[in-house]
Amino acid sequence: SVIVKIYPLNVEEIASANGRSEGSIRTKLPYIDILSSAELSKRVLVRGYRLPKGDTVAVQSLQAYLNLDEEHLVDGMQMLMGMTRFDVDDDGVIEIKVTHTDRDIAVQLVNAWAEEFMAYDLEQHNENTRLRLSFIESRMLELKEELTALEDSLDSFRVSNRLLLDT
Repeated sequence: SVIVKIYPLNVEEIASANGRSEGSIRTKLPYIDILSSAELSKRVLVRGYRLPKGDTVAVQSLQAYLNLDEEHLVDGMQMLMGMTRFDVDDDGVIEIKVTHTDRDIAVQLVNAWAEEFMAYDLEQHNENTRLRLSFIESRMLELKEELTALEDSLDSFRVSNRLLLDT
């Protein structure tokens, strides 16, 4: 078995999101669900590894190594999940454990899980940031239009009431 631990990048953010202090995070964040997802399993299954091929070693995906066509990809994902365990401790530290007869393959797989998880997490963070930015930009446009309408209304009021501008 090979184990890798991933430490949360921003414990304060995780703690405040859960209404707790840094030292008392007592929740199983959605990490296990993400790591156990079909999307992440497939990403780990189709990426390249240094795997035995006859008397030599070749870079190939587990999908190719196991001779899985698209129709049987789920079988490979289930096999992969069968040799992998995930846990999150009270501090939000993620533990990924892969058990395989070949230690080199286990090391590659545990690293693949960690890398794919971090890439997925970054993609989600970027998407959330993009959505927030889009909302802010659209709200700014709405507010700008409201301001213009209010300024036009004020100008009309001044003209109709013959008010002088203080400049």
